[in-house]
Amino acid sequence: MTTLTIGSTTIEITSCTKRRDVKRGFYLDLYIPQANIGMDELFNLLNNNEEHIVITEADGTESVYVGFKQLGALSCEAGVYNVAQVCTSEYEAQLSLTQNKVAEQNKVIEDQTEAIKAQTAELELLNDTLLELLMA
Repeated sequence: MTTLTIGSTTIEITSCTKRRDVKRGFYLDLYIPQANIGMDELFNLLNNNEEHIVITEADGTESVYVGFKQLGALSCEAGVYNVAQVCTSEYEAQLSLTQNKVAEQNKVIEDQTEAIKAQTAELELLNDTLLELLMA
């Protein structure tokens, strides 16, 4: 389950893809089941948004988007809203992208650190076993 959080409001979404085009610049391409939120409520949540947008993936990975304030497009087809949430500042868009990349790299580093710790513990155990065998 992927969720979108703005301030204290969290809704389940189908997907969020970061995109860029010549007309809008950076924007979030969001797909949201109509059953999860009404159109007026969604419009009010996204139009002139001043909050960070936090997307949380099913695995717990979070991406934070800063400056995505403008509702560029909102349509509904087959019970799913398609939203283009536009970033109004190139600087904020680049900052968001960089912060998300840093967070991804920090996760990789954390995972590798845990693997190294586990391997170190295993090596220490093997070393202790080897010493016991040599002393016997």
